[in-house]
Amino acid sequence: MANDHDEFRHESLEDRHSIAKYLTALAEAFANGNLTFRHDGQRISLEPAGLLKFDVKAARKRGAVKVSLRLHWQEEEEERDPSVGSLVIKTDERRK
Repeated sequence: MANDHDEFRHESLEDRHSIAKYLTALAEAFANGNLTFRHDGQRISLEPAGLLKFDVKAARKRGAVKVSLRLHWQEEEEERDPSVGSLVIKTDERRK
């Protein structure tokens, strides 16, 4: 089980061919259901499952271009309290 707070961050300058390789590796990792990121002693493994939220943003402003991809999902959803965020309807058995 993962810790409550694991974080990995990497930033570098890359050419577009290197970026394409990273994106291909990400696509394969998502298809396999296991993503592992490693760099300079940092490591995090993630297992996406269920429905994932996918956000894409692209912008151009004064010659600066930005493309942002964000993916979100909940781990261990089956263990969450069903009364939190879900509709629960119960029958009062004493009235029968």
